Amino acid sequence: MISEYIKSLKGKKIAFIGVGVSNMPIIRAFSKAGLTLSVRDVKDTSKGDYGEELKNLGVEIISGEDYLKGINEDIL
Repeated sequence: MISEYIKSLKGKKIAFIGVGVSNMPIIRAFSKAGLTLSVRDVKDTSKGDYGEELKNLGVEIISGEDYLKGINEDIL
């Protein structure tokens, strides 16, 4: 069932609001499935606990005061 859901997301841009222990497992799973992902967080997550991993997973990091501006993802 979960694999069907993930397949239904192919071709969509997906954003996560905030990064942390609760979002990382799904970010990893979605990345492994080849989905286009971004993380939006007021904190500079590129330098945080998960920054290097997010970069290695190919996740776009959008951070800072304007982290919610220009939202163009299909799913938040």
